[in-house]
This record gives sequence, structure tokens and C-alpha cells, in this order.
Amino acid sequence: MPTKPENHITNYYLLERLGRKLDGLLRGKTLQDCYSTSKDDIVFEFEGTVLKAHFSEQCFVYLPEKQGHRSSDAIPHFRAIIDKTVTACHAHPQDRSFRIRFANGHTLVLMMYGRNGNILLFRENEVVGLFREQFLKHISIALSSFNAFTAPSQETYRQESESNGPMAALKKLFVGFTQRMMHYLVTQGIETKAIDAQWTVIANLEQLLLQGTIDVIQDADRNSWLSLLPDGDDGNQVQSTADVLEALANYSRGYFYASHFKELKGKKLLQLKSKIEKAKKQWEAAETHLNFLENDSNYKNQADIIMANLHQIPVGTEKMTLFDFYQDKEVEIPLKRGSTPQQWAEKLYRKSKSQQIEKDKTREKIAHLENEWLALQEELAHTETIEDVKELKALAKTVKEDAAADAIPFRHYSFEGYDIYVGQKRGEQ
Repeated sequence: MPTKPENHITNYYLLERLGRKLDGLLRGKTLQDCYSTSKDDIVFEFEGTVLKAHFSEQCFVYLPEKQGHRSSDAIPHFRAIIDKTVTACHAHPQDRSFRIRFANGHTLVLMMYGRNGNILLFRENEVVGLFREQFLKHISIALSSFNAFTAPSQETYRQESESNGPMAALKKLFVGFTQRMMHYLVTQGIETKAIDAQWTVIANLEQLLLQGTIDVIQDADRNSWLSLLPDGDDGNQVQSTADVLEALANYSRGYFYASHFKELKGKKLLQLKSKIEKAKKQWEAAETHLNFLENDSNYKNQADIIMANLHQIPVGTEKMTLFDFYQDKEVEIPLKRGSTPQQWAEKLYRKSKSQQIEKDKTREKIAHLENEWLALQEELAHTETIEDVKELKALAKTVKEDAAADAIPFRHYSFEGYDIYVGQKRGEQ
């Protein structure tokens, strides 16, 4: 038995139910407008009825709760059937597609083939328009190709089952049966029954698929699917209805909510991971800089050595070897041409003070970056647990407000012991 949940959203038996429902709903109505609102979504406006179709990872059609208004940037489609009357709607036997026929000889075919799904407009047997133009190969499809299967007769099934066994006959004649549907037939003992009894089991399953309830199911990750079989899959049953349009409307709401949530959460997690990486790099850079400052020449020590040896240093000397009483050894001390040894020592004392200030500021920066990194890690861990769009949006709003409140209106610089702030005072425009 298959363990992965089956989504019957594009199964032939669901589309057969949909075709029958649309036939009663659209027959005799004219198509007033048709346009796309995105590369994945298309809208069909009939008299009093709006039908939407979505084509991406999943493909399905549904009647939206709110009609909405056509935006100025909407792209028109299938102009040849605008103001034309629908004469019939029906699914193609054992296929994942259905058609809407119009009075002017055009036929609209909705191919619910998942990622390869498309909508084709035929004039007689040839394609004269398509929705997803990236699939140019679909232009060569003939309308007659969708009639490859017909409803199997009992006699045809008898011949196939007697020759090759019931399971082989099912796979050949009932390609709309999924793995779980086939397993259902096995549990009904089809492999051990006589031919007539096998046909009865098949007829009972088809009646269940075409007239039974449709379950809208959702798992812990908000992934939704439709099941035409009772107790078909584990998950939280959101809805159980015999109305295919009601089931599709409920499925579409869950699908778009989950897609929107996953997109928002994915962007938020990516943003946080980027901030964490940036804070980590800044933290490491600050520690490297502090290490450099700690190991850099100690300006105060050099100044002390110069002042202790003023009488030995000729004016104009650029470097001189002097006794370093801090390390108890001779060291080479760089000097400045154009400055007296005392003037150079005084400048080194100022540099020492500035260097100490820079060390303190760098330590503060390291502490700040460490706290920022830890806070971002906590926010990342919390965001990963969020399962609600409202909570995710509320978190994003709170973080944005906190960032604005903590923003410093000045840029700070240090130069030779002086603190310099560049920016705009609060309240100034």
C-alpha cells in the first residue's frame, strides 16, 4: 500500500465530477472576459460566474469567494471566444484534463498535468492559442488526442481480465485509478472473485469516486490535498463534502494560505540567516582588529623610553637603538624627522590615548555584536516555530519598530582621542 499521501486534485474522477458540475453551471452562458493576473493564474468571467485556474507546482480550478476587479496590468487571453456561448463541459475519459466547448466551434482544453499543465484553445482540431507559452510543444497537440480512452465496457474488461488477470486489466483500461485506488480494489478481494463480481467491485468503486464525499486534508506543515477515498490518508480532515466546487474552494484557500505563509517564512528565515552571518563576520573582524591593537607597538612605552633618553638622542635622527626598561633589552625606536624627540614623545602620548579609546570602543562593539548575534539566533529559533501568518507579520512589524527605535541618528568616529559625531539631530528635517 502506498504510504505517501495521494492528492486527487487532478485525478480523472475528480475532473469528471467537476466537468459535470461546470456543465450545469456554464452551459448557455457567454464568456465575457478572460485575463491573467500573474504567470500562474488565469480568470474566466462568465455571466454571473467567475472561474479561476492556477498552474504551478499544483494545478486546479476553483470559484473564488470574491470576484475582485480586473487590474490595469492584467493580460488578456483567448479573445476569439469572448462573447461566445458555452455549449458543453466534460472531462476526457481516464485523463487529467477536461474541455469547455463554445458555440463558434472553439474548444478550451484545461490540461491539469501538474508542472506541465496548460490551457489550450482549439479551432476544430488545431491549437490556436495557449496560456503557458513556455510550453510551445503543446501547439502540436490535436484535440482528437484527448479521446484516446473511452469508458471501458464490461465485455472489454472480461477479455482483458481472462487473458492477463484483473490487475493488468485495471492498469490498461482504468488508467485513472491511482495506487491507493488499486489497493482499495485488492482489499475488496478483486483478485479472487469471478469476472462478473470483479466488475461489480469496480463499478462500486467508481460510484464511490464519482458520488461519495471529497475530503480536504491538511498535515502539520499545512500541506493540503483532496482525497476521494474514505480514510485515504493520515492528516487533519478540514472538510468533507460531496460538492466538488465546495471542496475545490476550500482546497484553494488552504493552498494559497500555505503558499503565502511558506513564502513569508522563507524570506524571513533567509533574512535572519543573512543578518546572523553579517553579525558574525563583523564580530570576527572586530576581534581581529582588537587583537591587532593589543599587539601593536605600545605608543606610551615608546614615549617613556624616548623621554628617559632625551639627552642621548640627536635632533633629526629617524631611528635609534635605546634601552627598553619594560622588556629589559635594547630595541630600535622610530623617530620623526622635523620633530624634536620631546615633540615626538608628546605625539606618541596622544596616539596612546587615542589607541586606548579605540580599544575600549572596539571592546564595546564586540560586546554589542555578540549580543546582536545571540538575539538574532533566538529570533531565528522562534521564527522556525511560527505556524501562523498573523504571528509572522506581527513579529516582522515588532522587529521593524524596535530597529527604528534603536537607530542611532549619528555616525561615530574617533580621531586622536576626540569623539566625532556626524549626522542629523533628532527632530531636524
